[in-house]
Amino acid sequence: AGYNFDDLILFFLVFNLMDMLGQIFFRGIYFFRRHIVSGDFDYTLLKPVNSLYWVLTFQTDILDLPLFIVVLLWILKNILIFPLINILFFILMIFCGFVLILTIHILVACLGIITTEVDHAIWIFRDLSSTARVPTDIYAPFLRYFLIFIIPIAVIFTFPTKSLMNLLSWQWFIYSFGITTVFFLLSLRLWQWSLKKYASASS
Repeated sequence: AGYNFDDLILFFLVFNLMDMLGQIFFRGIYFFRRHIVSGDFDYTLLKPVNSLYWVLTFQTDILDLPLFIVVLLWILKNILIFPLINILFFILMIFCGFVLILTIHILVACLGIITTEVDHAIWIFRDLSSTARVPTDIYAPFLRYFLIFIIPIAVIFTFPTKSLMNLLSWQWFIYSFGITTVFFLLSLRLWQWSLKKYASASS
């Protein structure tokens, strides 16, 4: 797709950065199902803490931290060759990607409350995410469309690097911020709706 070896390394490391952000901060979703089926979620709802925050963050994967630091330092060292404006857009796209990862985990939590199925959904997301280890430009048009507009894997993992390389038009920036905002607000509404549908262990 016109990228050289150094470009591919950058795409791969940014992919790992975003992937590990989700693992470090939102690891709790992988253990959510057992809390639903055991009834422990009833007690979570009674605690003086935001239930969504607890669901997503009560478990962390500390083993990812050393590699995360190495990847982060490598990226920080190598992005300094780019213009400052590109670096600022890169940071903004990293923020958008992080919010979209948060949004997907919220949607999986909603699905867990309604159906008690969490594991399959989150692993489907992880499998789809692996397609972005390389630039999504290499895929067929229909698959690129799916990864941009249906499940925004490309926005999360590919767009930050493309923004750093000045390969994104202003329309893509607007789209990225727009879909991030819409998906995030929608996920919060769905979370509130799913809590109303929650059938506790006592029922």
